[in-house]
Amino acid sequence: MDTGCAQQLPSVDTEEAHNAWVRAVGKLRYRDGDKWFPLPSWMHFFVTAGALVAGFSKANFRAVLVATVPSRSFCSSFAALGSMFGHAPCLDRLDTRGHFQMLSTLQTGTGLTYTRENRRYPAVFAGLKEIYGVSYVRVLVQATARDRTGGATFLVPEQDCLNVAVSESGPVQLGISCKGRKLSRFARFTSAFYSDSGFPLFAHTRRKNETLVVGKINNLRDEMTGEAVGFQSGKSILDGCLQAILQVRKFASSGDSGSVDVIAGATLSRRSKTEPRTLVFDDALSYLKFHDQFQDAGMLVILDRTDPHFVEAVSQANGAYLARSSELELSALARLPSGIELMAHAEKSQC
Repeated sequence: MDTGCAQQLPSVDTEEAHNAWVRAVGKLRYRDGDKWFPLPSWMHFFVTAGALVAGFSKANFRAVLVATVPSRSFCSSFAALGSMFGHAPCLDRLDTRGHFQMLSTLQTGTGLTYTRENRRYPAVFAGLKEIYGVSYVRVLVQATARDRTGGATFLVPEQDCLNVAVSESGPVQLGISCKGRKLSRFARFTSAFYSDSGFPLFAHTRRKNETLVVGKINNLRDEMTGEAVGFQSGKSILDGCLQAILQVRKFASSGDSGSVDVIAGATLSRRSKTEPRTLVFDDALSYLKFHDQFQDAGMLVILDRTDPHFVEAVSQANGAYLARSSELELSALARLPSGIELMAHAEKSQC
């Protein structure tokens, strides 16, 4: 077997970072009735499958992984979660000291966002202040009625500086009110997951168009926004949903979005030319129609055996496998669960 194109699950800077992500995913729980349970093995499998495809790295090649399943439910949603980790080498590690130093170099007046007590404030950088030898970032969140410059200001120490991020939208015009915007009721869930995973949420939301899930929007919306997922925090479980982690652009109501998006197969050909790095097909028909749409993107295909186009899609996948460039090393995947069959290979990309 030729494993020249093999890529292990990427270690983000260090093995410690990889382990932090694994621990965070391991603390996710799913709800069945009024009880919480650890994620079953097949959910873990698709997390690792998404990470493998997204993290594959060899010039002029892409990873292709096809899984046939008894039911497609939640497979693509958890694969999208894994793809976030596969793309994680492009993110900034959770480094409070480095982030504080970056903030301290900003020009006065630089637009910011500041998160505090489940609210997010538009803000501007107002310099540094030292009190008894401790440095603070001055975060201005309110303009005065007279000159719209100097109002309510927060002093943010280094240990809390990850709550401050440079605004993606550029300059910020402060108002005379400083109520801020109330965040999702799942804010504690999101914060706990990202804190354990080793990556700040704002690093994830800066990246766009990395993973695209193609399928039936209503199915994906129900899975990603449904309140079936929790996070074990000490002895308690924080209510949440996959959307609170994935920040899918299609389902974002607050304007915040991350590196994952979903789209209906019927509209894929009309999508912008911005190419995703990872493509997840959630149904057979979308795969049949658009498998060659983005020929540089890694591809993960979920084929439900009850899908009316299943046989035709398997035939297409078999043909691609026979024309493969090489095999994929799959040791980074979780153990293949019963009922799931897998086909994986590397093929030439068009880049």
